[in-house]
Amino acid sequence: MEYPSWFLEIVQCPEEGSPLRFVDNVFVRPDGKKYPVVDGIPCLVFPETSSGENAKWQKFYDAFAPLYDWNERLGARLLAGISLRAEQKRMISLLELKRGARVLEVSPGPCVFQPYIRESIGSDNEFAALDLSLGMLKQCRRRKTPDSESG
Repeated sequence: MEYPSWFLEIVQCPEEGSPLRFVDNVFVRPDGKKYPVVDGIPCLVFPETSSGENAKWQKFYDAFAPLYDWNERLGARLLAGISLRAEQKRMISLLELKRGARVLEVSPGPCVFQPYIRESIGSDNEFAALDLSLGMLKQCRRRKTPDSESG
């Protein structure tokens, strides 16, 4: 996997804030602790060390990730009578993002806003998503342009 230079310059250890280096398809902190890359996604949260509510919700969202977007669109249509895609696009327009902006989306779920964010900041953009759920981040990687999705 190849990451853009801007990302490699900013990625840090979530535990101590030290810079991470990308070596042999893993991110490594100065003391040698490694963070794996799964399907091109840096895994900076370890499910095996999650406990309590974090572990419970991480498992839930990993399992629910493939259905999350569909469920929200259906609920919006049936319960509120709105097009969720149109509302998402409208919400992003309220941010007044500019071309070339650097964006970190935190807790993006399946990245339903990603196409609209990328459209606003341009194709040569600096966009990253951060989520506790690897399942949700995998959905983010699958996200396509707004025109290719129904809803």
